[in-house]
Amino acid sequence: MNPPQFPQGQITPDDEGETLVAIAADPKRRLIFIRFPKPVTWVGLPLEEARQFRDLLIQRIGELEAGHN
Repeated sequence: MNPPQFPQGQITPDDEGETLVAIAADPKRRLIFIRFPKPVTWVGLPLEEARQFRDLLIQRIGELEAGHN
């Protein structure tokens, strides 16, 4: 297992480092899934990454709205 990476430095003592996130839309259930590879108690995002996260959510919402019409 690789050691944790801290692109912004370790923000707090309980910061466990970066983790991947997957965002998917399930048109049949009309749900957005946000998947983390391990339990996560908090997420800290720099402004640009927060914008990217927002944009991915908006894209998945658009997929659900397009499939509903």
